This record gives sequence, structure tokens and C-alpha cells, in this order.
Amino acid sequence: MAHERTLRVITLCTTALATPLLIATTVISLQLEREKYYRRGRRSVTTFCFAYIPLALSALAAASSLAYQRRHEKLPGPRFALLDGFTGLFYLAVLFPIWAIEIGSLQKPGFGLLAGYLTAPMIVNMMIHFLVFVCNLQSIWTLLASIGSRKCPHCHGNYVGADPAVKQAGKGLAGYSLLRGDDYLDGDAEAVAYVDARPSEDMLRPDVKDKEDGAQGKAALDV
Repeated sequence: MAHERTLRVITLCTTALATPLLIATTVISLQLEREKYYRRGRRSVTTFCFAYIPLALSALAAASSLAYQRRHEKLPGPRFALLDGFTGLFYLAVLFPIWAIEIGSLQKPGFGLLAGYLTAPMIVNMMIHFLVFVCNLQSIWTLLASIGSRKCPHCHGNYVGADPAVKQAGKGLAGYSLLRGDDYLDGDAEAVAYVDARPSEDMLRPDVKDKEDGAQGKAALDV
């Protein structure tokens, strides 16, 4: 996404604008709830108390993305897109109760106008998060589909394959792994005993053996 850096900066600015408005609206809404002490329907918290969570997530996503771009000099791609999608849904979960319940419970037009000023930057943040998520949706799908796949060293294509099974020798010496499926016959009952086999000393020193045979033949001729 080419304009992601600009959108992240806008997100930080709108979050900074919405934070003091949210603090003021939260104080007013809680004060109005305290006045309902002798009335039914008094609440300990209001929806504005939960609006700090998506604002904090917006600041986290924007700061992390900008830090990644500054460090690696490239866009983060789908790395923060899942966080953007979750944050956008959280904004929806907070904004709907504010519009449906909280603005009507503020009781005064001035307080309702304050809540309207608060929800404006929150809507901007929500739209930016959904935009980033939708633009990286294909990359997210590719990333999730590549989990468990391997890359071919020749064509550099991805394929799904299981690890090769390593067969353990059921006969002979323990501890041998048969990577090609061949059975080792060392020490097995199937091993063939060679009658004319020569000892290893003869194989290492054939010249000494030849000299001894020549000396024995010469002594036999002299006799």
C-alpha cells in the first residue's frame, strides 16, 4: 500500500485529538450516572470507558508500522494488517453503543455535541484500519496458506509435503537409520560368509605376504 505511511501519521494525529475529548466525555458521563444514585438504571461504567482500548491499539499499530518502515526502509505488508482488522472491529463495537445509548443519556445538547466531536476522529481511525486490512487481505491469505509449505530449491515454488519418514533397521546392529530403505546385513543371519576372504593385515601389507611365500618356495626347492 503506497500511502500507508501517510495514513499511519493521520491515525496518530486523530488519536491525539480524540484522547482529550474522550477524557472529558468520560468524566461527564460518569458524573451524570452518579446523579442517578436514587434512580433505577444507574451504571458504574459507561461505554466511553471502553473507548480507550481501540485508541491505544491505533497508536500501537501506527507507531509499530512507522518504526518498521524507518528501520527496514520498506512497508510492513501484512505484518500489522491483522491488528488493523481487530482494531477496526473494536471501534465498531464501541461506536454503536455510543450512538444508540450514550448520546441520548447525556441529557444535554452540548454534551451530545461533545460526543459527536469525539466520534469523528474515531470514525476516521476505524476507516483507516479497515482500508489497510482490505488492501493487505490477499497478502494475509497468501501468508496463511504458506504455513506448512516448503520451497523448492530449483524452481523456488511452494509445495506442501510431509517430512520424509526415517526407517529404522529391524535387523542387525541397533541405531542404524535407513534413509534409502536398504537393509544392512552386517552381523545378520542373511550375511554371506566368504570362504576365500583374506584378513585385513594381508590387504594392508601384500608385499610382506608375497616375500614370505617366495621364501617358502625357495626353501622347498633347496631341499
